[in-house]
Amino acid sequence: MMSTRFGTERARQLVQAGVLLGSVFVAQDAAFAAPAAVDLRADQTAFKSQGSRRSCITFSSTAALEAAYKRAGYGELDLSEEFFQYMNKVFWLHTWDRQRDKRASDQETQLGFNAGGAGSDYLGPLSNGFRIPEENVWPYKSTDYSSSDHPAIANRYDSPYWAEQKTKSDFNLEGGFLQKSHLTASRYFSATGFTRIGTGDKGAMIRAIEDQLAARRDVVIDLNMRYRIGYSDALGTRLLERCDACGNRGGHSMLIVGYDRTSLDRRDHHFIVKNSWGADHGTTGPDGFTYVSYDMLKKNAYAASYITGVERPAPWPELANVGRWETNLDGWRGTLDIYRVPGFMDQPFADRGIDMRDARIGTFYDHEGRAYRVNGEMQGRSLTFWIDRNMPHTPYDRLRGTRYVMDRLHGEDLIVGRYTDPTRNTYAGYLERKGTFAFVEPPLRYGVVPRDMIGRWSMTYGTAAARTVEFCISSAGYYGTLGGQGSYRITGAVRAGEGGRRFRLRGVVNDNGYIDAYRMSWHSNIATGTSYWDSGHSRGGVILRKLSGRCV
Repeated sequence: MMSTRFGTERARQLVQAGVLLGSVFVAQDAAFAAPAAVDLRADQTAFKSQGSRRSCITFSSTAALEAAYKRAGYGELDLSEEFFQYMNKVFWLHTWDRQRDKRASDQETQLGFNAGGAGSDYLGPLSNGFRIPEENVWPYKSTDYSSSDHPAIANRYDSPYWAEQKTKSDFNLEGGFLQKSHLTASRYFSATGFTRIGTGDKGAMIRAIEDQLAARRDVVIDLNMRYRIGYSDALGTRLLERCDACGNRGGHSMLIVGYDRTSLDRRDHHFIVKNSWGADHGTTGPDGFTYVSYDMLKKNAYAASYITGVERPAPWPELANVGRWETNLDGWRGTLDIYRVPGFMDQPFADRGIDMRDARIGTFYDHEGRAYRVNGEMQGRSLTFWIDRNMPHTPYDRLRGTRYVMDRLHGEDLIVGRYTDPTRNTYAGYLERKGTFAFVEPPLRYGVVPRDMIGRWSMTYGTAAARTVEFCISSAGYYGTLGGQGSYRITGAVRAGEGGRRFRLRGVVNDNGYIDAYRMSWHSNIATGTSYWDSGHSRGGVILRKLSGRCV
């Protein structure tokens, strides 16, 4: 039976079955060859609803990632929009031209409960190191956060209440929403790349969208929702049509998963869209998908992009550095707020024509509350960062000042290592996740001489598992040689220079590696450092504390 709007019934059945029908589509200004219909509905994961929140941008981009993984053979994934929404805001930085003249204590990020943006932009972070865990790691909350969830949310995101970064980090890091389990999932998902589709030339935009759909790439689209609901007997469902006289319901983001222009009547040409308003919303069809006219998309779309590939799911070890850390940097105590993994803003900056590397990891507050911006690099469990006391409000890309080289131990609550100040002196230091009491300090002792090392010690180490061992240093020679018993016979020496604080030990755990460490000058019963294989390859950080002056 012939349909007056969508061609033959047989054509409609072929479209729904995913068959590509070749034809030539004549645009207003040019003709181009392309399939007459593409249907990627079978590649999509289950429908979800954003509820009453303004999180459509997260849903469209997450849906695109899930579909890309499904096509890559990973099955029906359910990724965490809540994680994406929250952490994307926490990681965001205002551009430096807005921050240059501010203080180191002023806010520079966004709030985890905030919303807004463009779904096509969210593919950028996913292609630039940002990753998402599965839904069960951080389930979605379908209603907006309110003061009943946290009293501070009574203040709008643009309120002077949030003027200082510490206040934002009080909420983002310690407000009760971000948990360590969110940062330590077994696998995270991301893209290898994404491409934007220009929207200035609407005809070219439509052609580019069709080309990518024909190549089995779904397209995230951002558009103004000025429409009316039309109906089509041939389609058997609602069709969102252009309506310039209708009120604008605001910007919205969706995922285009197909199109159909088999009808000779161009008014019937439509895109198939996966929306985040639920499968039974008043705008959807019986199959849960939404159908949008070509004319509406051509008039109202303002941004579009698509994913070009996916990464193999994997842990994200750098992420567990995020948190509020209490510091003992050889007596320099304070709080280090790590609220970012660096590099996240490289792509957004480049999009804006900003030639500035994103190396920001957070802000350090000393014991008197003075703020210092902190930049750094992360690789696995290794963390290197710089604090410049002479330039507290350092730009995002500056790596100068005192250099800290640290390793995070298994358990994710203790970061240990050393730092070298601008005078090239090296000192011990460690960070402890606030509220965890991951390290118990021994009785305070000043002074650093080799003989003070005689006695019983414990060492905490390990990246695959948290381990603590005890060992004994029973002798310290005149020239700094050390001896004793651990798992093996201990040999070692205090190294020349560095005020007699640096030492090397072998035999604490095994006899095919060694430990290089520094004792603190302000607390010589504590030492931190790194363990190595004989080849010099690092095995991770260590922290040592003296238990007593006698061996048992």
